[in-house]
Order: sequence, then C-alpha cells, then structure tokens
Amino acid sequence: MISDIELLNILIHKPEAGLKKMMDDYMALVYTIIFNQLSNIYSKEDIEECVSDVFFEVFNYRNRIGLTKGSIKAFLA
Repeated sequence: MISDIELLNILIHKPEAGLKKMMDDYMALVYTIIFNQLSNIYSKEDIEECVSDVFFEVFNYRNRIGLTKGSIKAFLA
C-alpha cells in the first residue's frame, strides 16, 4: 500500500490509475462498512451501488482532499 500523499498525487495527475489503486487498497474496507450498515435493509445490488457511489464521490472530491484533516482511509470510511 502506498502513502496517502502518493495516492492523492496519482488521483490528481493520473485519475484513472489513482481510482484503480484506491479501489484496490480500500474496496474491502468500504464494502464491509456499508454491508454492515445496510445489509438488513437493502439488497446486494443496492449495497454494491452504494460502494460505487462512495468511490465516485471521493474521486470527484479528490482536488479538495486535505490530508491535514485525516487520511484517505478515514475519508472513505
């Protein structure tokens, strides 16, 4: 796993590669959190869509992420 600074740099300068790396590193975490919160209410497809939405929102917000406020992992969680 690379550092948050490196990941943010890739997200900004090579967005597609950065998104892939972020998803590779944090998919299990994000899926687990969302599954634990929504599995009693929503279908597997809805949960997967929510996971995608989280990564999409972080990807769109990448130019405004301030690592002084916390890590990318915390931001995703």
